[in-house]
Formats: sequence, structure tokens, C-alpha cells
Amino acid sequence: MALRLSGWYLLPLILGSVLVFGAFGPFGQEDEGSGAVRDQLSGMVLRLDDLPAGYLEGESGFTTNEELALGDTEKLAGLVEQGRILGYGLDFTRGDVPATDAPYFGVESAVSLYETQGGAGDSFAEAAEEARATDWEAVLGFGDTELEEIDRSFADETLWVRVTGVVGLGEEETPVLVIDDHIVMRQGAARGYLRVSSAIEGSSDRSALLDEIAALAGQQASRMGGGEDDSSTTLIVVVIAGVAVALALAGVGVVWRRRRRAASRP
Repeated sequence: MALRLSGWYLLPLILGSVLVFGAFGPFGQEDEGSGAVRDQLSGMVLRLDDLPAGYLEGESGFTTNEELALGDTEKLAGLVEQGRILGYGLDFTRGDVPATDAPYFGVESAVSLYETQGGAGDSFAEAAEEARATDWEAVLGFGDTELEEIDRSFADETLWVRVTGVVGLGEEETPVLVIDDHIVMRQGAARGYLRVSSAIEGSSDRSALLDEIAALAGQQASRMGGGEDDSSTTLIVVVIAGVAVALALAGVGVVWRRRRRAASRP
């Protein structure tokens, strides 16, 4: 049976994603990154054909450090210190198909790039700490909430937090098991995030869909790796090119100042 979840129910799930989704920010923002970085990022997330039939692409967009910081100068300084370059996210929603064919009612896939693996590692550690410290029961509003860390690895670093709970659906308050999976991963200088939200009526199996979601996480981790050599090479080229441009502009400034001083001499 396909479950039609009302807007009031989806709201806490959407808000919950802000917590460990912090390195990516709201979708739909314009970015100032180079075309090479944008192309690299958009190739690192899940694609529609990675999901079962019946899903639709939702919102997508890039997020700069300034947009992510939302005016918080301390947060912006932290992002700059980590060497965050740009983030990109894409979400998917279930179309008008049975839940048996499309078991997830929402999927979010995102990634951000950093200048170094160390910076991406710092971002991963920050997200992992936040995920573990979050009061998921208060955030999501489930009954009978349980939190579990799934011991599976897809990348250089992985944290998989599964939150499960029960909600009543409809006038008869039919119990529905809700599964909310949050997977944070780091591969090289990229930090990724995958969120998969599912609802199963008449089930008490809190380990349901583990293998299917693991396959999605593995697919995203593979794209983040690139094969890892290609991805890392592209990033290095972009960073070197940026440094070269900065040095060139600095050289022009020096020449201009020297000429100005010479022209002003008596």
C-alpha cells in the first residue's frame, strides 16, 4: 500500500536534515564556483537511474560558504578554515506508485568539496559529532524512537545513523514504522551526505531495507571517489589554477603600484 504522508508529518523530517546536512545548505542557490568544480560536484551525487522506478527529481542547487553561513561570521570563518570550496545537493521524491515498488518517500544526496582531505575530515568529524549529539526523538517527533549506528563502511570515513519510530496514520491511527537513515561519508577531499526516509505500514522490522540503502550509499561513495584518482586530479587542477590566477593578479597589482609611484615622482 502506498502511504500518503501529510505535510505536517514531512515537516519534522525536512527540518531534521538541517542538522547533519550543514555542510551543504538549502537547495536552489546560485554559486560562484568554477564550471569545473560544479561539474565535478554534480557527478558525485546519486542519479535518478540509481533509484527504483517511480521516483522524480526534486530540488537541486549549489551552496557557497557565504550562503551556508547565513550571516554567521564565526561559521563562515570555520568553513574557510576547513577549505570548503562549494557544495551541491539533489533530492528525489516518490511519484504516484505503490510503496512496494518505491519504498522510500524521500531521498537526499549531497556532497561538498574541500581543498584538502584534512579539511574534509574535519567537516566529517563535525557532522558525526552533531549527529550523535542530536535528540532525534525531539526533532522528529516519532513515538517509540530508537537510534542505532549501522556498522558499515563505504568510504574513507563513514557514519550511518538509523532513526526509527512509530507514528499513527489516518483517523484510525494505523501504526506505521518510519525509518530515517542519515549517512555521512568522506572520500578523499569530498564529504558526502545521504538521507533516505521510508515508511512501512504493519511492520516492526527496524532492520528493513538495510541492504537496499547500503547499495545507494555505496553508489554515491563510488561517485565521490571518481575512481578516486580522476576526482582528486580534477580538484588539484582546479585549486592550482585558482592559485595561479591569484598570483597573476597579485603580480599585476604590484606592477601597477610601481608604475603609479614612478609616475608620481617629481
